[in-house]
Amino acid sequence: MKIILAFFISFLLSTSGFCSVKNDTIPKPKVIAHRFNYDFTSMDSVPIDTVLHRFQVYSHANAFKASNPTISDLNAPIQPLDYANRMPYQDFLFTQYSKYYIHNSDDILYYSARKPYTIINYEAVFPALKNEQKLNIIHTQNVNTAINLGAIFDLNYEFGTYINQKTSSNGISLFGSYQGKRYSIYGNVNSSKIKYAENGGVLNDTLYSKFSYSAPEYKNLDIRNIQVNLSFANSLTKEQSLFIIQRFYLTGSYKDDSIRNKSKWNEALSVIHQLRFQRTSRTFNDFMKLSNTNGSPLDSGFYSRFNLVPKLDRDTTLDSVYFRRFENIFQLAFNTKQWLNVPAELRIGLKSQLDYTNIVTLDTLNRKYTTFSKEFSSSSNSYINTALVANLINRFSRSTSWGASLEYYLTDYKANDLDLRGDISQSIRKNFIMRLSGHYTTTEPGYFLKNFKSNYFNWSNKFDKQKNTNVKLSLAHLKSKFFIDAQLDLYNNYVYLNDKAIPQQINTAFIVSSVTISKLIDWGIFHTDIRGTVQKTFNDNNNAISIPEFSGYNSTYLALQLFKKEMKLNFGYDLYYNTAYYADAYMPVTGLFYQQREVKLGNHPNTDVFVNFKVKRIRFFFKYERLNDLLFNQRTFLAPHYPADPTVSVPLKFGLSWTFYD
Repeated sequence: MKIILAFFISFLLSTSGFCSVKNDTIPKPKVIAHRFNYDFTSMDSVPIDTVLHRFQVYSHANAFKASNPTISDLNAPIQPLDYANRMPYQDFLFTQYSKYYIHNSDDILYYSARKPYTIINYEAVFPALKNEQKLNIIHTQNVNTAINLGAIFDLNYEFGTYINQKTSSNGISLFGSYQGKRYSIYGNVNSSKIKYAENGGVLNDTLYSKFSYSAPEYKNLDIRNIQVNLSFANSLTKEQSLFIIQRFYLTGSYKDDSIRNKSKWNEALSVIHQLRFQRTSRTFNDFMKLSNTNGSPLDSGFYSRFNLVPKLDRDTTLDSVYFRRFENIFQLAFNTKQWLNVPAELRIGLKSQLDYTNIVTLDTLNRKYTTFSKEFSSSSNSYINTALVANLINRFSRSTSWGASLEYYLTDYKANDLDLRGDISQSIRKNFIMRLSGHYTTTEPGYFLKNFKSNYFNWSNKFDKQKNTNVKLSLAHLKSKFFIDAQLDLYNNYVYLNDKAIPQQINTAFIVSSVTISKLIDWGIFHTDIRGTVQKTFNDNNNAISIPEFSGYNSTYLALQLFKKEMKLNFGYDLYYNTAYYADAYMPVTGLFYQQREVKLGNHPNTDVFVNFKVKRIRFFFKYERLNDLLFNQRTFLAPHYPADPTVSVPLKFGLSWTFYD
């Protein structure tokens, strides 16, 4: 990591000339960013972030304006606190909660930049820089008016507070786009790697909860050396992906308007092709040491709590799971305005999804002479899922926008799966916006929810298809900065991970609902951002979805302009709160959160204090987290058995963001 820091500093020094002038009189070149919407039928504009508001929130654990359960401050798996932000289990199950650190093809932004655009984001702790560092670099530029190219680099590292808690993640993405008169193409290539030292949490929660430097019994105790459940376990996740979407207009004409100062392609019939490739793997290792007393493996008590008995080797675990997908979608797109005088676009096509899964476990039980003979147990499967896909959309109107999509699988594992969704958005005088959406799915539970085996886990389930009906209503009054979001989900045959951390299906229906209200208040130099969420489950007798009934967030700060308005400064606090609830626990073997009914988390606020300031094109923040722990001798758990750092000497966290437009 020192090499990264040295590179970063040298880069800043070498480019300091960009901001060496006394006043930033260079007009800001126009940079536009877009992202495809959920069904890839249109692109939504994404603002370029150069503001100070929430600049200090750099950890995914505080995303969605909530203090989300996690196992460490940086890079660690996260389960969103509010159920509206939780996603259904994906086909590769084991990156469900670490996907926030994976460069995903669907999340890539595409740019249009008149001049080269670069942004460097760096966060760390001070003065112990080696404990935590986060570096993000984005560069993009237009080759000409039609072609844009760019790259994203991410390097993250955390040493951790407790034994065996190191984490690191890095990723790189290359992206580009071409927009011609009749042909356009967008694409990206991504590679990510995540390493976790999996300690399974602290062995004794009480020792942490009652810890106090002022108490005599803890005088000689180093809290960083308290015993953890797993001292030698670790996991490694890798993913490479490729995505391309291209469109070619087969018919139509290119016409000038009546005053001949603008031109527009008269879209009639086009062909659209999407190509997607994904290769993901996760490996879990636990090389347990033998104790000197009875010869039994250390750390074995962690597994015995789940009645887990090693099926291949009691001393060494080496489990690997692989997933590969090659997907193509071909569609014909009809401009119904040209054919039926209806302002919409109709897309009809086929999807071909070639999936491959493989599970490998290592067996070192058979000894020959004094060495181990390594034997591998492997299970692999291939699937060819074919689906009919269709879209009917109108994303052209400024006041009313609507869309509907259908996906129905015809063959193999996903045969008879159905995904049907629609949405409509109405804007009144560009101030009041109402959006209503619905989503119905009938899906076969994922490959690994039904079948999985490892040294400790082995399941083979016969589940029925899951059914989910989702309805969302959003209201926004832009002038008053007031927002309401309501959501209701009806689940049938829901699959979750029970208290043994294995999949289980509920054969009865239940409902989950939530309402979120947000308000931003700006009174001169005083600013406050308020969010409150009320959520509730009905008829969930198995407690499959565990959520707090209320979660809230408030960021309040003063915004000042100093030194003849050359510097903008914000200072204030972020406050997070949720009612007590049985937060899901984390299973290192699979990297998944699962149901538990032993300990509750919540019911006390967490407060961070911060100072943000901006000088020309550079933004800085300084931040002290969990001030309550220091002031009130409070003990915070990030997730069950995963405590935060309780020491009074918590380093100050800081970060900067530097933007270059040439």
